[in-house]
Amino acid sequence: MSHGGDIYRNKVNIDLSVSVNPLGCPESVNAAMQQALSRVEKYPDIKHERFIGALSEITNIPADNILLGNGASELLMTVMRYFAGRKVFLPVPSFTGYRYAAEAAGCEIVEYPLLDDIRNNAAAGDVIVFATPNNPTGRLVEEDELRNILSAAAEKDVYVIIDECFMTLTGRELECSAKRFIAEKTGQLSGVKIDESDIADEGSFLQDYKRLVIIDAFTKTFAIPGIRLGMAYFGDAELAAKIRKLLPEWNISCMAEAAGLEAVRILREYYDDEKNYITASIEFINKERDRMLSQLTDLSDRIKILPSDANYILLKTDIDLYEQMLSRRILIRDCSDYHGLGKGYYRISISTEKNNSDFMDELRELIK
Repeated sequence: MSHGGDIYRNKVNIDLSVSVNPLGCPESVNAAMQQALSRVEKYPDIKHERFIGALSEITNIPADNILLGNGASELLMTVMRYFAGRKVFLPVPSFTGYRYAAEAAGCEIVEYPLLDDIRNNAAAGDVIVFATPNNPTGRLVEEDELRNILSAAAEKDVYVIIDECFMTLTGRELECSAKRFIAEKTGQLSGVKIDESDIADEGSFLQDYKRLVIIDAFTKTFAIPGIRLGMAYFGDAELAAKIRKLLPEWNISCMAEAAGLEAVRILREYYDDEKNYITASIEFINKERDRMLSQLTDLSDRIKILPSDANYILLKTDIDLYEQMLSRRILIRDCSDYHGLGKGYYRISISTEKNNSDFMDELRELIK
């Protein structure tokens, strides 16, 4: 399995292979981590009650339905371990980590391109895994489609695992996140209510989505990939408790928890409609993505651009873009290892204005 971010075995000046927030880690999150260094001689809270409580408060998902992980990758591996040996449906294309985790757990992998494949082929106890926005295409799963997937899964008693690690930076989290489907009783996420017709009576809402698991992380949103911090939200507290037993003790450091608490504070401001770091990040990403999409589209008919809702762009070209850019010390993501894509597909992250411009300048020189 390959990932972006391999700056350790390549000579790189600009890394466009990983899609983290181009504004960088907030100063207040850095300060919180620095302050946490004074507590390194003590074990962190093994239950992480303060941090989980803060996550519960901003999502309205009960604390017993929330698990923490050493990054989203640990949670994904642990959840797949729980479903060991089962049939797992993976969309094409999708993040290579899903296949890695499913294969490690001895699962049978079934690739599916369409919703009908789930309705026709999935059975009780099977598992569906997908991301919104998709990695590597960057497209969000719109609300109607999300409801259709959850409806089809409910009909078949199928588990649904949704990766939302890139969701916040799309600027459409409050309308597109699946977290509101397991928000306690009211179906309310950060002040945004869903249609009351979805709630038949008090207590039924959680029952309807007991087989839903949402995996998230602060890695992308707050540009802290070196501080491993992931969260999993469960529609069923009993399922969360079973999977918790598969996680190692003290898997979250005091520095990661401090970063998480400050990140939650920033998110609460954003959810309360205060203009802050998140607002500025979304505005910058949208502006730079539109600029790059426009320039890439006009540059050459040898480059096919796919529309994106995320902080990265997927493109296809007959140019050996990975090696050509690496020779210029620019690292991009070669997507040839994604099932359903193959040679010629590349993912470019939205970085700083200078990094984006430098990439475009090198690309223009290359195409001449």
